[in-house]
Amino acid sequence: MTLEFHVKGALYQHDRDGINILVLNNDGSINTPVTGFTSADQLSYYISSLSPGKIVLMGVHIKGIAQDNHMPDSQTFTQSIAALKSIGSSLTAYNQIEGKPGWALIGCKDEQKPWIAESLTDTPLTAAIPHLK
Repeated sequence: MTLEFHVKGALYQHDRDGINILVLNNDGSINTPVTGFTSADQLSYYISSLSPGKIVLMGVHIKGIAQDNHMPDSQTFTQSIAALKSIGSSLTAYNQIEGKPGWALIGCKDEQKPWIAESLTDTPLTAAIPHLK
């Protein structure tokens, strides 16, 4: 199964296991292509390096949660929670995603927006970002 990001009518696919992130500029153009992470340290560093206001689309490849070797382990994942909160995640602990069929986030680096959305299911997550229409 391939992870899909849909942005302004364009489809971006990625099949790397783990946590995958696509970063957009405020106009909806691609800032950074889809990048995948299985290391909590790399994920935290990457998110911390993003400029404030960047739109962040995040999804976990379905195999990512089901197989421990494709996700940071629970102990190191805890190190990523502050970085994930900076893009709008509401997670506070690894057990919130453990065993879930999916995890997706549409967020914004260091800014609270009314369109931020997060889901812990395998149902597609959508958000209407007003200035991207």
